[in-house]
Amino acid sequence: MFRRQPAPADSPFSVEGNISVAEMATRARQILQELGPGYSCLALYLSSRIDLLPAEICREFALTPDSSPPPTFEVQRTLEEEFHSSIKGFLAEFNPIPVQSTLLTHSYAAKLANGVPVVITVLRPECSALHGLSGLPASFNKAIVQEHCGSCVDDDVLLDFSVSLRRKCDFGSQMEALEWMAHGDTGCDVLCGRRIYRELCTSRIMTAAPVEGLPVDEAVRRQACNTDALARTLCHAWLYQALRGCALPVDPQNYNIILADNRVLFTGCDFITLPSGAKENLWNYLMATMADDPDKAAMCLLREMWPAQRAQVDAETFRSKFRQSAYFGLLEPLLGRNTNALPQLIFQHWKTALEYGYAPKPHLLCFYRGLFSIARIAQKLSPFGDPLREGVEEARSDRIMEQMKDIVDWQYWFQNSEKFATALVTLPRIVDDALTRTSTPKSGAANNDRPQPQATASGSTAIIMAIFVLCAVLFVSQSSNTHPAMQTFALVLVLLAVVFALRDVV
Repeated sequence: MFRRQPAPADSPFSVEGNISVAEMATRARQILQELGPGYSCLALYLSSRIDLLPAEICREFALTPDSSPPPTFEVQRTLEEEFHSSIKGFLAEFNPIPVQSTLLTHSYAAKLANGVPVVITVLRPECSALHGLSGLPASFNKAIVQEHCGSCVDDDVLLDFSVSLRRKCDFGSQMEALEWMAHGDTGCDVLCGRRIYRELCTSRIMTAAPVEGLPVDEAVRRQACNTDALARTLCHAWLYQALRGCALPVDPQNYNIILADNRVLFTGCDFITLPSGAKENLWNYLMATMADDPDKAAMCLLREMWPAQRAQVDAETFRSKFRQSAYFGLLEPLLGRNTNALPQLIFQHWKTALEYGYAPKPHLLCFYRGLFSIARIAQKLSPFGDPLREGVEEARSDRIMEQMKDIVDWQYWFQNSEKFATALVTLPRIVDDALTRTSTPKSGAANNDRPQPQATASGSTAIIMAIFVLCAVLFVSQSSNTHPAMQTFALVLVLLAVVFALRDVV
């Protein structure tokens, strides 16, 4: 059990006199908001960096509103510039009053020439300039940020923030993520998508179908859902998108998660795609953590981290510390008091690796930011449960069901039947021996008492069924690769089918 520690001495959040950490955090958030939309975006980014700042600060920074005043630029002119003055040709109606104004975009209701309603999202002009930058704009004041947020917000942190901000302003990646959710074979009934009109999109404009649903915070305020079930569903949906899809929401918030017909839509988020190897590795890490296997969990986690730069880490000491990961009291304001909750344990593993000098690769940092953001939202909805653990269980059930569907799908067998070539070499001989044994009368009185026609009928049925199994195997004996575990399982099924075919006559 760790006791609550004060903020570092060089942090502006260290307690001075009668001013509490929460009060100083509120002051810092208000200052960042007053500095403009870019600094408000930084506050929201820092709210997900629980590895850098105390939990009270992250909680306070998460309160930064993702909203801005109506635009001062001429929207109609922007549309005409982007579509080469052809806006009147495809728009029947356009309401110049925005339905939503965020820190980065403004959205407007419109109707296409065929009467279909759409929402046109326009990127703020100052955000468009971020596309060609490799870092933050020259006008960004790092000194004032460190004055109010601490020296822990160093160049590496600001660089990652810059990369994240550019991704959010990249409508190309946003559209790909939303299209995958709308048209991809998700296999998850808790996710929904949003139609994108590609022909009406540019680097500064995105045209999409309206979202029929409520943001999470609005749905909770209206008491339109069961909060415990919603918390589990949010974790399930996020895990599926992160580890099975191509759209990991890095910065989910209450206002950019939409509930529609009991399904979840992440929109307006920073999306990334994890490498396929990292997806499988992180899934194995979660499974090892759920199964209380710290050695395997450590092995999977360190594969996604850069090696320690300092003196060589003693492996045995690290494993011992990893196994004994204890509760970090500083997380209580964000993740609650349940010391056995899965997010608490994941954070302990991460913190232990960081203490030994390991550094997360960029995609792992994004995964952690998204994981703890969704865990924070879920914990607030279900303070006495462990919705992330329940969400992992739901995701595991999805995987099992998909594997079963693959096994019973004839297309799967056809595509992977080449892997059964070895089995085909020995299977005919095994079946032939079994049929030979069935055709030989058994000795003894009991055998003489059995009516001969029935034995013949049973033997004929067995032969027909065995031939059918062999024909099925031969039919699917022409194709590509599959996972070794699935290959073994499929082969066992074939052999069991033969045994069942012969069980009445052996």
